[in-house]
Amino acid sequence: MQVIVTITPITTPLFAPVAPFCAGTTPPVLPTTSQNGITGTWSPATVSNTVGGSYTFTPDAAAGPCVSPAVIQVSVTTPITPTFTPIAPLCSGTTAPVLPTTSLNGITGTWTPSTVNTTNSGTYTFTPTAGQCVSTTPVQISVVVTPLTTAAFDPIGPICAGSTAPVLPTTSLNGITGTWSPSVIDNAVGRAYTFTPDAGQCTTPTPIPIFVTVSPLITPTFNPIASFCSGTTAPLLPTTSLNGITGTWSPATVDNTATATYTFTPTTVAGQCAATSTINVTVLPRAEPDFEDLSFCENQGGYMLRNQSPNGIVGTWSPTVINFVTGGNYTFTPSAGQCASPQTISVTINSSSLTDFTWEVSEPFADKPTITVTPNTPGNYLYQLDGGSPQTSNVFENVSSGFHTVQVRDANGCSDVLIKDDILVITYPKFFTPNGDGYNDTWNIRDLFLQRNSKIYIFDRYGKLLKQIFPFQSGWDGRYNNNDMFSDDYWFVVEYEYNNTMRQFRSHFALKR
Repeated sequence: MQVIVTITPITTPLFAPVAPFCAGTTPPVLPTTSQNGITGTWSPATVSNTVGGSYTFTPDAAAGPCVSPAVIQVSVTTPITPTFTPIAPLCSGTTAPVLPTTSLNGITGTWTPSTVNTTNSGTYTFTPTAGQCVSTTPVQISVVVTPLTTAAFDPIGPICAGSTAPVLPTTSLNGITGTWSPSVIDNAVGRAYTFTPDAGQCTTPTPIPIFVTVSPLITPTFNPIASFCSGTTAPLLPTTSLNGITGTWSPATVDNTATATYTFTPTTVAGQCAATSTINVTVLPRAEPDFEDLSFCENQGGYMLRNQSPNGIVGTWSPTVINFVTGGNYTFTPSAGQCASPQTISVTINSSSLTDFTWEVSEPFADKPTITVTPNTPGNYLYQLDGGSPQTSNVFENVSSGFHTVQVRDANGCSDVLIKDDILVITYPKFFTPNGDGYNDTWNIRDLFLQRNSKIYIFDRYGKLLKQIFPFQSGWDGRYNNNDMFSDDYWFVVEYEYNNTMRQFRSHFALKR
């Protein structure tokens, strides 16, 4: 027997693919009959509009056993939020940026308003083009428009010429930075300075000028201070000048003893532009009357005190008349209006009782002969020898040999001049020159010529007697036995009388050819 077996192929339900859709939108309806006529049911039965997934189609039983289930995939697309680069704040009046019609993440669309307004800040809304999976939340961009500002500065008040100039600020009171031209204030002349804001600030593009006034310095003026006498009350220095400048002085007070220069420094106050100035104050030194102390002889009289000093100062005396008995102190007071000091002089009244004097001569043949004079009373005397210069010492030294005249008088002229002659100083010549020239040709001790009993013996160096002579004769001519003696030292012995006693003196002298 033959069996015939029939094999039926498996049939799969066919469906059109489900296009992806945006989450949240109406999901598509799954068909209950496939494209090849198979009916059935889906699991899950409806499409989710939030997440994608797999959906299984189960054929009805009537389709027979030879129909298999079918599975389709459904994709749910997440909506995109358009993103844009923020628009930086704009300065009012600048060129408006163009709003992009495609977002950074590829979403196309349009804007409302469509263009940026550069006069006011505003919000701009992006509407995506239909058919794009875009978030339904509106996308907006805020554009800030900053109004233009003008740099503001505190005014710079007038400055004084030569003073320290203020520094120009590089940032305005409202925060605008920039530069100045010129960059430094000139402290000598007034002028305008222009501020140019730095780029990138919402400022008025026009440069901003500021004028700085430079005031010239005023020189304080003062009345001159008259000269005044040293030691008088000093004048006060004024603290305000004739042209209204206040200030201080250095030194602060006038010295009433010396001429000096005083410097006026103006006070630093607003609105006062002044230079330093100086004033000279002359202090006249007090002249000293140049009277000299006076000396008179007792009861002399005949002298009146003068009312004008030798250096021209006029004044009065107290007492006014000299007492020629007692003398004393007399004060001269300068008259008013003269820069002079009082002066007191001493008037001395001198008396003298000089009527005589004695004298004493040093020993004969002394090396340095002297004459000592002794007045009969102590006093202040002047002494003269042979009409020479007066001296206050009563001793004349190194007196030459021979006769002399001595005068004595009171130093103040209060006595007669006393004169004594024939005061003999005895000495001997130290040499002689027998050369026939008529000068010093013989040797003798002529100071003894009045002593007839005096004798002189002359020896050579070996003690040989060469000659005996007498002081009243011509003397030795340097010869022995009619022969000239050689230049040499020769010795002598003299016998003479002194104070009524005979004496002897021995020494030597030189013969020079």
